[in-house]
Order: sequence, then structure tokens, then C-alpha cells
Amino acid sequence: MMKEHDHTGCLRPFARLAASFSSFQQTYCIEQKEHFRELVQKQRPGAMVLSCCDSRTDPALVFACAPGDIFVSRAIAAFVPPYGSSAGACFRAATAYAVDALKVQDLIIMGHTRCGGISGLVAGHGDGPLADWLEVGRPVLEEARRRKPRADRAVLQRECEYLAPVFSVHNLLHYPWVEKALQEHRLTVHAWLFDLEEGELHNYNFERHEYEFLQEMPRDLVP
Repeated sequence: MMKEHDHTGCLRPFARLAASFSSFQQTYCIEQKEHFRELVQKQRPGAMVLSCCDSRTDPALVFACAPGDIFVSRAIAAFVPPYGSSAGACFRAATAYAVDALKVQDLIIMGHTRCGGISGLVAGHGDGPLADWLEVGRPVLEEARRRKPRADRAVLQRECEYLAPVFSVHNLLHYPWVEKALQEHRLTVHAWLFDLEEGELHNYNFERHEYEFLQEMPRDLVP
């Protein structure tokens, strides 16, 4: 049997997570059991969110979702590989299922600031599988360097964070099932950026080629 406490006497992460499941049971399996029984039979998410793996940017928490609200796929830096890339099998399967089987109405790419994956891309860190995956974002770094040839690493990282969701959307548009759903006017694709420092959410306007506030921090809450 696994020990629930570490050598300092603190509860280990797995034990804390297991204990927290009772809250989920109480809320959804007991208090909302009729709705949950419906979800057991079939999920009907309205949107799919493709986001980074970062522990601070869980879409279900960021958007205060209940079970069944969103269909989620996550990968480091929220990179979406080009269609046909050997690195993109998981994304192809997930998006195809979301668009063709679940009939989601929105596909949202959500990147974020202070992204460790982007930091690794800019710094050239990582090896093995991590380096292979970061190579997907190489065009993002090249474009950032083109736009800001004299930028230091911090500025270059910020520029890559801005560019990455847009890069991923452009790749996603070439997935045949996404292209078909867009032509049938039953799907919309979005590029969002979650600003961790400011606690704000931005949407990329593809006509104006700039980010706009979706939800900014209320001024009376700014410290």
C-alpha cells in the first residue's frame, strides 16, 4: 500500500487528489445526479478547447466549467501541428471527433503568457521527445525573430506567446474536417491568449491582426 504522507509528514499529492474526489461526488453525483445521469449516457459539449498542459491554465477551471461543458485536448504550448505532421496524430483524432461526432460549435486555441514550452523554444532547451515537440513551433520562433530582430529573450518569448495561438489556428484550418465544418457554417475557430500576469483574456481579431480584450481585469480589483 502506498504511503499517503511524505518524509516530512505532508500529504502527498495523489492522496490529496483522491480525498478531494468526495467534493465532486457530492456536487455532481448526489446533488446533481439527474443531470449527471444524462451525461453518463451522452456528452454534448458546445466547444472544444485546445490548450497548454500548464498546471495554471486548466480550461475547466479558467472558464468555471461543469462536467460536459467543454471537450479538451492539451499539449505543451498549445501547438497544433500542420495537417499530416507525424507529431499531430493525437490532435487530428481529437479534433475530428469533436467536429464530426460531437458537433461542437467552437474550436478555441488558448495559449498563455509565462509559458514554459515557449520559454524552452526560445532558449533552445529540451531534448528527446520534448525537443521533438518544440520543433513544431519552430515557425513561430522564426516569425518572432523576423518581426523583432534585436529583441532580447524576454521580448522574443512574449512575441512567440502572442503568435503561437494564431499559428495553431492557421494549421487547424487545413484539417479537412475543420475546413468542411467552416464551409458549412457550423463551426467557428478562435485564437485566445490568457495573460497570467494580468489575469486577463484576449481574443485575436483576424481582420485587424491584433488581440482584443475578451475579459479584462475590473479596475476596482487591480491592486
